[in-house]
Amino acid sequence: MNTRWITGQAACLLAASLLLMPGLSWAEEGWGTNYDQALAEAKKTGKVVIADFTGSDCCKWCKKLKKEVFDTPEFKKWAADNAILLELDYPSKLVLPKELKAQNERLQKKYGITGFPTILIFNAAGEVIGKTGYLQGGPVAWINNAKNLMTAPKESKASIPKDIPDGLLNMIRKAGRFDRLLLITVSEGSEQGIKVTSALKEDKKLSEIWAGCITAVHVDASSFNRDTEAFWALQSHMELAEDTAIALIDVSEGKCLYKASVGETHEKMVTGIASVIPEEKEYKGQWLEDAEKAKWLARKLNRPILANFTGSDWCGWCKKLKNEVFGMPTFRQWAAENVVLLELDSPRKKA
Repeated sequence: MNTRWITGQAACLLAASLLLMPGLSWAEEGWGTNYDQALAEAKKTGKVVIADFTGSDCCKWCKKLKKEVFDTPEFKKWAADNAILLELDYPSKLVLPKELKAQNERLQKKYGITGFPTILIFNAAGEVIGKTGYLQGGPVAWINNAKNLMTAPKESKASIPKDIPDGLLNMIRKAGRFDRLLLITVSEGSEQGIKVTSALKEDKKLSEIWAGCITAVHVDASSFNRDTEAFWALQSHMELAEDTAIALIDVSEGKCLYKASVGETHEKMVTGIASVIPEEKEYKGQWLEDAEKAKWLARKLNRPILANFTGSDWCGWCKKLKNEVFGMPTFRQWAAENVVLLELDSPRKKA
């Protein structure tokens, strides 16, 4: 019997079995590959998770980021004290274990990753608190940027406090969708509130706007029910005056855009509501440069925004995209019917 051959064969089989073990890390030293374990460790240590969505064997900028930042002593020292490192790889040739590949594909979909490298900073609950990628300047610049993302104050856009009564949730659901404006009228008895709402809706200055982005809800203050209880909670949360008779709420941003007290004239209410909604002529697929106008128009037309971050006077690929796609009649016709176009230009020569 050839003992040397058996020993060599056994070693190969052992190596193969080890590579197929789900718990084995396929990442560099210091980097884990298990998402759940990373979150558990973050919860235990109080650190954040830095997740590197990468294409280790096919992505040029991923390799550049690894060489210039992640492999440096400066980054390793900083990360050891501040973060749990998680590598989520999407290689072209390297074959990942089935479970690891399934996990990575699930996380790519969960976090909407469309390009590599993408670096997300999570808290222990898996919530994203920062997003970045490759940056010039080596480990110092990258670490400073990560610190800013980790310590930046997060302004909550939620308009609903955790202890708000269920009635408010029902009122918001009546708006139909979270990116519509909610116009709340309050009166003693329903007749007056309905009358005010109808007059506003039929006014020429508001009729076109109304159809696209405003949903009305009336609260009868003369009776105690879930809606009145909810409005009182909303009134307190947004610091509305006790005599508020009408309030225009941007639910998605969590703020009151316009409010009026009892006795306000119809003309002033119309002017006030119209003043917080940008006017826009008929949209025919043209590129807009004002993000706020694009947002309002998308709300009005119930469409998504297609944003083009471009360098119009220096980026060769941007010019190529414009000539071969954006400038074509087929694209313009499709855009006019399906999206709102927003161009965010970063030129080098234009004033």
